[in-house]
Amino acid sequence: MKYTSKNKWILISLVASLAIKICAIFLLKSYESHDDYEYGLIARALISGEGYSINSFGGPYESTSNFAPFYAFFLAFFYNLGINNVTFFFIHLFQSIISTLTGLIIYQTGKTVFNEKVGFLAFLGVLFYPPLIAYSLRICTIVFFIFFTALTLLYICKVKREPTLKNQVICGILMGITALAEPNILPFLPFSILWLFFNSKEQPLIKCKRLLTITLFCTLVILPWTVRNYLILDRIILIKSTVGFNLWMGNNPSATGTFYLANGDLFQKADLALEAMDPTQTNSTLALDDMYFRSAVSFIKDHPMQTVKLSFTKLFYYWWYPDEILLSPQAARLMKLMKIPYGILLISSILCIWIFRSKIKEIDLLIMLFLSFSLIHAVFVVGHPRYRTPLEIYLILLASQSVFFIKEKFSPLNK
Repeated sequence: MKYTSKNKWILISLVASLAIKICAIFLLKSYESHDDYEYGLIARALISGEGYSINSFGGPYESTSNFAPFYAFFLAFFYNLGINNVTFFFIHLFQSIISTLTGLIIYQTGKTVFNEKVGFLAFLGVLFYPPLIAYSLRICTIVFFIFFTALTLLYICKVKREPTLKNQVICGILMGITALAEPNILPFLPFSILWLFFNSKEQPLIKCKRLLTITLFCTLVILPWTVRNYLILDRIILIKSTVGFNLWMGNNPSATGTFYLANGDLFQKADLALEAMDPTQTNSTLALDDMYFRSAVSFIKDHPMQTVKLSFTKLFYYWWYPDEILLSPQAARLMKLMKIPYGILLISSILCIWIFRSKIKEIDLLIMLFLSFSLIHAVFVVGHPRYRTPLEIYLILLASQSVFFIKEKFSPLNK
């Protein structure tokens, strides 16, 4: 493609992708659903002057660190305009734009790591990927987490190739913002720093200075929220404080690795682990999380083999799909649509890793991303298939490289 022709097709693709998402908003009337769950409750508290707080079990408002701050403040910005269908339309529209722009980031990443053709194919795949369209119409943080994760990885690759101070600072800031959107990225960040260290040809002292710059700016972004948590809750909490609950969800006598019981009923926070706990403490979100943590640790100690089995089950569910009974109706419908396409993506990605890992260093970076996310969900809880979506955009990228490899391998011109 010529330069002007390339830009034309990129623009056409972006407009088409956004148009499909806007049509989906109107056809599904997603703006009529005001199901904003936990983040929405905090956003409502923010605009009503209660601060970053939540009213657990219908009680009084209590300052919380149960949820990462980015999305709650995003919702609060729009809720200030009024909580109605128009507001939710603009929220979904803004998320659709962010989801669409993610395709551009993957295009740049693919062009940087592989080549322009691979980047463009991955760009198209991300733009029209059904889960990304669906999640743009939901009140959940995943669209922003995917966007910032993609930007972070792009700048990690940029720092490797062009280790300018500007790229280092932007990379560190993006790491911090991504963590404030969803802390699941945190275990990956030290590995990405090590990857940069071992894939740079400069002197060790220069490499250390650059990586310290990235770490410093990442820390500066996260630190104000950590300080806020300490000042208000009198405890050092990096970003959010739901380690205990998430650990318990994946490690208790009734655990399936998802948000559902084996009979298909949704887990209820107050029904299971709390029955044997001190009810006078359940008014504190931190005390509640501590109780969940102790219950989960006790289960792990008493049932080590069941814990190991659950971990492998969660890994399987994370990289494939749980049984339909363990999914919400919406997730079950999306699973039926995506099982075959996702299976093709997964197999094609494995092929790419197998063939090109020794040749393309950035594939190791993606493997570390895959492993860090896998470990989190194997230890804690799989929850919902959308938690895998940040990785699926990179499966699309890897699969795109496999497509061109297969095309070249079996092209008549090569025979």
